[in-house]
Amino acid sequence: MTRKEHWFTAMARLKPGVTVGRAQAELEPIAARLAKAYPETNKDTGVKVKGMREWFLEDTGKVMGLLLGAVGFVLLIACANVANLLLARFGARAGEITVRASLGASRGRLVAQMFSESLVLALLGGVTGYLATGWVIGAFNLLAPDWLSTLEVTSVDWRVLLFTILITSLTALIFGAAPAYRVSRFDLSSYLKEASRITLSKSSYRLRAVLVVTEIALAIVLLAGTGLMIRTIWRVQGVDPGFDPRNVLTIETNLADQKKYVSPIPPDTQKLNPAVDLFYAHLFERASKLPGVESAAYTSDLPDTGIQVRTFTVAGQPLLREDQRPSVGYYEVSPGYFHTMHTPVLLGRVFDNTDRAGVAWTTVVDETFAKRFFPSENPIGKMIRFRYEPYKVEEAQPRMIIGVVGNIKFWRRSRNPFPIAYASTLQQPQTFPGGRSSAHLRRRLLLRTRGDVRSTLAALTSAVKTIIAEEDKTIAVNRVKTLDELVAETELFTTYITRLLAVFGIISIMLASIGIYGVMSYTVAERTNEIGIRLALGAHRAHVVRMVLRKSFTLVFAGIGIGITAGVGLTRVMADLLLFGVTPWDPATYGTVAVVIATVAGIASYLPARRAAKLDPMLALHHQ
Repeated sequence: MTRKEHWFTAMARLKPGVTVGRAQAELEPIAARLAKAYPETNKDTGVKVKGMREWFLEDTGKVMGLLLGAVGFVLLIACANVANLLLARFGARAGEITVRASLGASRGRLVAQMFSESLVLALLGGVTGYLATGWVIGAFNLLAPDWLSTLEVTSVDWRVLLFTILITSLTALIFGAAPAYRVSRFDLSSYLKEASRITLSKSSYRLRAVLVVTEIALAIVLLAGTGLMIRTIWRVQGVDPGFDPRNVLTIETNLADQKKYVSPIPPDTQKLNPAVDLFYAHLFERASKLPGVESAAYTSDLPDTGIQVRTFTVAGQPLLREDQRPSVGYYEVSPGYFHTMHTPVLLGRVFDNTDRAGVAWTTVVDETFAKRFFPSENPIGKMIRFRYEPYKVEEAQPRMIIGVVGNIKFWRRSRNPFPIAYASTLQQPQTFPGGRSSAHLRRRLLLRTRGDVRSTLAALTSAVKTIIAEEDKTIAVNRVKTLDELVAETELFTTYITRLLAVFGIISIMLASIGIYGVMSYTVAERTNEIGIRLALGAHRAHVVRMVLRKSFTLVFAGIGIGITAGVGLTRVMADLLLFGVTPWDPATYGTVAVVIATVAGIASYLPARRAAKLDPMLALHHQ
């Protein structure tokens, strides 16, 4: 451990009453003094104090906020549905309300009654939801990747109960507002004049229409978010990763930090012993001969476990200032690595057994490296010298670029790939500054199989473990995974968010269709007499269907228009966090969502329209 190590994160518990801001203010002078006392290692470094919650939830909190918003939209759609049902019930209770008002009940008391009835409904829903919380969390965990533990709740505590009570009260106010508003505007004298029939006033219909349009608009936003996420996954899967992840088994080994493999050289240097190369040479040779193995290789790292960083200089070019030295990713790979990964060779050649200790060192770079640092010339034959960072220790000798390979993209979302250089595991120095030897003690063995790797996974893993145990019983085998599993893990969180949004979207479209069906059914019931007269006067039944559908699609298209407008604005928050290769205003997504909503709404509207067309004119004329 030296002052050159800058990758640590310290955790501390603040004293009671001490804020994060105060801790930051007290630590800044200390960091400044260290930078002044040790300019070589502490220059331009500082300290940033964050609360544990902020540190853990910087980006995750934004995504959780997005999901909370989606849940809120579903809740609002449900509230609009219940409000519509209560408005429909209000029409049937007009007589009861008239009697109460005639007996002296004030408007305030009638409004309070509407809210109290809404509260009862909300409480029933709240209790049901509270009791189902554990089951719902379990269902969500089935959709979640294994490593995501944020939903692992052992008990529903008082905070969840308090939140449930608050949400229950809020929903009662939301869906109780519609019938309460109708009661406050109820015209007793007008109703008494038309006591022979109960009609839904124009204002009541407008209110119910607004609720349906709101439901459709909210459903559009949710489905648009789901569609954009699905399009993102398709785009990511369409990106060429630069290798073939199918049928490759990866096994990580890490040699114990013991005298057999590494020896310290004071003050802060480590020396690798010959046993390291001997162990991996034996493992590679024996593993490559296992039944079913087509090719084998090993590497210092795969992108899922991190990347080493080097700076470098080019022979024959002017020396750059410290802050101008270019940085690149650095991997140590064995001969056969690019063949096993099925990575294309664009220029020159890749490592073979001639690139060994005792001859001139070589390096292979990727396409990004070549284009960025040698944009107008052939990089083959160029001599570069790497330096260990942050130790500022140069490699013992320069390396000649012998080949250029395609970019390997584990993180296929990357818009600006980091340049990568590869060095042969057979051409590595034996001494390293600081703790860098740990990177050379760890290797990832790659085995490409001739058939489906899953059919031989258990046998191969067991065989490799046996080989390792025979070489050194103290070495543990870690992270046994197929390469396509490692690639899939890079998008697991995005896939999980997409699944959740899809669930919310399906629920929203179901609720919206129920709302449309309810409004149109009640409208048909309201206009039964009118429909009967039209049929009696010779109107074609198809005309009745078109009349009902016309009214329905007026609401549907209004909701689609508002929803698309709102969706384009609201889905912008997803752009930087989740979207890739698709814009928040993607026309294909919104077009598809609009067609889906219109189709579902059309089906929901057609049922009451068909029922209206089948009315018996004589019965309809006698309908009250």
